[in-house]
Amino acid sequence: MQEYSVFRFDYDEKSNHVKARLNVDLLIEVDDIFSCRKKMTIERLSEEFRQLGYDSDYLNAENVKEFILLCQSYNIEHITPAENIIPQMVVATIYHAKFNLTISTDKLNAFLEIIPAKGGLKIKLNDVKQKMVEMNIVFGLNEELIEQLVNQGECTPTNIATGTPPEPAKPAHFISYVDGLVPFDTLNDEEEESFFDLFSLKKLPYIKSDVPIMRLVPKYDGVDGIDISGQFIVPESYPDIYFSDDLKGVKIDELDPNLLISTTEGKPILHRLGMSVVPYHEINLEGIGTQNIEFEGALVINGDLQNGINVKVSGDVAVDGTIGLSTVEASGNILTSAGIVGASDSQSILNRQVNIICHGDVKAKFIENANITTSKSVYCENSIIGSNITAGGSIIVGKRGVNSGIIRGGKLIAFHRITAGSIGSNNGLPTHLQVGIDLFADKKKMAVKKKYDEVLLEKQKLDKLIKLIFQEPERGKNGIIQRVKFSRDQLLRKIDELREQYQFIEANIHGLSTAKIIVYDTLYAGTSVIIGSKGQDFKQEIYNSVLYFGRDGDIKIGSLTLK
Repeated sequence: MQEYSVFRFDYDEKSNHVKARLNVDLLIEVDDIFSCRKKMTIERLSEEFRQLGYDSDYLNAENVKEFILLCQSYNIEHITPAENIIPQMVVATIYHAKFNLTISTDKLNAFLEIIPAKGGLKIKLNDVKQKMVEMNIVFGLNEELIEQLVNQGECTPTNIATGTPPEPAKPAHFISYVDGLVPFDTLNDEEEESFFDLFSLKKLPYIKSDVPIMRLVPKYDGVDGIDISGQFIVPESYPDIYFSDDLKGVKIDELDPNLLISTTEGKPILHRLGMSVVPYHEINLEGIGTQNIEFEGALVINGDLQNGINVKVSGDVAVDGTIGLSTVEASGNILTSAGIVGASDSQSILNRQVNIICHGDVKAKFIENANITTSKSVYCENSIIGSNITAGGSIIVGKRGVNSGIIRGGKLIAFHRITAGSIGSNNGLPTHLQVGIDLFADKKKMAVKKKYDEVLLEKQKLDKLIKLIFQEPERGKNGIIQRVKFSRDQLLRKIDELREQYQFIEANIHGLSTAKIIVYDTLYAGTSVIIGSKGQDFKQEIYNSVLYFGRDGDIKIGSLTLK
């Protein structure tokens, strides 16, 4: 169209100016110069301007008028650059329409924004579609709306494509049927410091046998979504969880694998992966005439435990007072509302020691001159002084993340970490710390092996029963075969878990990845530290630091930021 026009138009993208010039090439080709001159009018220029898609309302009237006069006075008969300057002039300032496509960060929405033209060209639908293809916006398009917005010529950012969001997954969780017991958050990987509080058992109801006490709600994997690029959006996944195999006084319902039922009478004890029901005993030490206390289940002792009394419990023990010159053994946890206090070296004789032995956690407000051995962790609120402690987990003194808690003297060994506000002393009291070696590895492996043999024997019995039912189908009626198969599947899962546990223990006898000594205030000179196989006697004080095993095999000191 433009090559047959009287005028030419040049658009400058930087200035947005449109310059008009006379189409001299056309004038050279025509014979009727007079007829051409008659077409050099404002009306003809406006028409040709519109034919390019421009809005003639944006023409500068004065400049156009002046430009037409230049064209009409142009000497057509002598069209050579040397003799005549071709008439040209800026006749308009225009802006072409623009559009922007943006995609939300989750890729579930795309937005179209159209900045309207001001005298210039409108956007074309094909240009928008081409850009969408380049940006991979291909799913959930609202074709009708896109066309409407393009025809409209302008819009604020408008949603023109919407993906399908995923249906969120839900983690497995427990529901307690016992008033006063709220299940732990199974997604919280932080080390629990309040797993047991036997004193609260006084307030909890007494559980009878064959009563539902807890339900496991399995995880829900959700439903995949699709983003605007057509890619699947997979919901966040959560791990499977199961009732722990170490629960006591309970069983899984035969018809409902997610329901936990009591098998004995007693008090409920909450665990991370379930709930136990154990016999509950509460005794007052005042006037007690025995030197030996032995119970099955949970035991709460009111009063200070002193005078060489020996306590042995196949469960958890809570002493509402101080544990003094006594021996306490428990297959579970040991808790005192006060402290654990033994005799100093100068006072020490065989029957004046305090000995704590358990397979669970130990919790106390303070510990002095005590011997403690536990396969799990020790939590002390205030201080550990002059004690010998071996823990298969960690030894935590004071509140986490603040410079409270004191370790003075003694020998403390933990598999994972030892944490305190200050460690050692400036009066020469020897303090020895060791982390990074699992001294309970052999016992752990023996326990796993024993459990493995028990589970394997149960599986073999079920295998024989399944074979018998296969030979005599009558035995498998009324859902018996389904329950047997379910039980066998559970045992197979447990066998795999026990194998993994055994291999994990063997592979992590040296727990150097988690072995740390954390001091939030001061580690005094003279403190002896062993991490893994590397030892170091500190000759000067260090502050606010974490000690760990470096890749080069040496003990490293890192800075620690209080939170």
